[in-house]
Formats: sequence, C-alpha cells, structure tokens
Amino acid sequence: MIPRRFLLAAALLCAGCAPAPARPEVPAAHAAQEIAWTPFRWSPAAIAGRTVEHAGILVPFTSDTLGGTHWLQLDTGADAGIWIYAAPLRQLLARRGWSVTPGGMSVNGTIGNYPLHNVPINQRRHAGDTVSADDPAPKIGTLGLHFFLRRVLLLDLPGQRFAVLDSTAPLPPEIERRASWVPIEYRNDKMFLPLTLNGKVYDDFFYDSGASLFAVSTTPEVWRDATGRSGSEPDNVTWTVPSFGDPVVLRGAPARGRLSIGAASLDRPLIFHLASGPERLDPRNWGFRTSGLIGNALFEERYMLIVDLPRRRFGLVERR
Repeated sequence: MIPRRFLLAAALLCAGCAPAPARPEVPAAHAAQEIAWTPFRWSPAAIAGRTVEHAGILVPFTSDTLGGTHWLQLDTGADAGIWIYAAPLRQLLARRGWSVTPGGMSVNGTIGNYPLHNVPINQRRHAGDTVSADDPAPKIGTLGLHFFLRRVLLLDLPGQRFAVLDSTAPLPPEIERRASWVPIEYRNDKMFLPLTLNGKVYDDFFYDSGASLFAVSTTPEVWRDATGRSGSEPDNVTWTVPSFGDPVVLRGAPARGRLSIGAASLDRPLIFHLASGPERLDPRNWGFRTSGLIGNALFEERYMLIVDLPRRRFGLVERR
C-alpha cells in the first residue's frame, strides 16, 4: 500500500533568499472582521502508479486584466507574492490583445473573496503550463508567503476552505478564543515553527503549505537520526517523481517516535529526504540554516490553520 503523505512543492523552494525585511507594524483596530470563506481545490498527483488526491492546494484568482477565474497554488514555502507562469500570462494577455510588459505588472481582482487593488504580480518560468478551454481549474501561478506579510491566512484543511483577512483588524472572538498559538520566526523569506521530533526540539523547519502529502521532509542526517535507519533497508518507502522535468527520488520511513507542533501531533509519521535528484532540492544547498520543511499531514484531518505573519504567530483551531 502506498502511504498518503508525500512532498510535492519542494521544486518551488528557492536556493538562496534575501534577508528578512523588518517586521511590519500592526495598527490597532476595534471591530473584528467577518470571515468570507471560499472553497479551495485539492490538486492531485500521480505517484508510483496511482493518483494521490491531496498533493497541493489551489485557490481561485479572478482578474479583469487576465480575464475570468484561474487558480494559483497556495505555497507558503515560495518566496513570492503572486507569481504568474510566463506561458499562461502571455497566452491570457494575447487573448485580450495585450502583451507582457517587462518589469512586471499590477492587477485588480480577487483571491477567493479577498479584493485586490493594484497588486503587483511577477513572472516565473514554468515548463508546460497553458490554459485550455476545457480545463476546469487552469493553474497559472503561485500565491506565496510575501502576499501574507500584511495579511492573515485562515486555512481550514478539513473543511476545504480558506479566507484572507486584513491584519489591521482583530480575528473574530470565537476563533481567537479557540486557537492555540506557536511563535513564528520569519527569516530568509520563510516562516519557521518550533517542532519536536522524537523528543528533540528543532527551530529550523519552516511551514510549506504547498507540501500537502507529508509531515516532514528533511536532510539525510536528520532522517537517519529520526528513523534510526541507514537508508539501505529494503522496507524503506521510495518514490520517483518528476520536478520541472527532472527525476527526483525520495526516501521515506516512519519516525521512531512522535512529531509535534503546538497542539498537533502524530505518532511515528512517515518522514522523507531527497535520495537523488537536482541539488537545488536538497535543504543543505538552500543557502540558509534549515533542517527541512513541514507539510500538511500533521494538520490535514483535524485543524484549521491561522498564518498570522504580521503578528508572528501560527494558530491551530481543532475542528469540532
């Protein structure tokens, strides 16, 4: 049987990032915000001969500039605001008689129910993405962590819905009351969360919402320590998957003990490391101190997540 958890979005991780900007101020406000929820879509992936349904998260993006509603991968591991892949951007603008302007552009529209006013977007090269008339969910880009520097993300994984809120107003009292919080360390354009694995505390794993099928992806050294394995065992999980046209081999095995982040925990979850593939996917080559990244497997079945980067806190609300 193939385990459910798996890394999908490591290919979007940068190999070196700029220093973190100063922490933005959060103005005081009086009235809590109403939450306007929007459904998100799970993005499937073909892994080892079967389709795994929850490989990534897609959120709807509507823009008069591009015309219609399209979809962005929600990826807090990406050091971006809104990336649009070059091929669909040219295609969508050409349909309207326009061309791509060098140096980026700004758009009006919505992400879910959150309004966008003159928000900048950037291009990113991506192989093979085009927009066809029969595609029910055309994915044209990425919604990255920079978009949330001054906004709050509510991500209800069991409910398959999300909301974006302004950081200038407090959360609804019911959510604030029920949430448990862990601190965020924001550096190198990533949000690092305190993590306990087999009783050992780490401060250098960052949360990547694009990695929906695993609990942790790490370095070979941490993997061997956490699993008690050498890597040559015949019962290790091995998956070969494509990443931007390159074959990637991931090796997985159960941890020896429990993985915990705040109130969320899993006993002996599968954890992975890169066994072979492009060096850009190895955490040891990313140019900053990290042991790897945290996926959604720890949270998917039980928790709504609150990414409150302006206040440097990460919230967990257990679904009733």
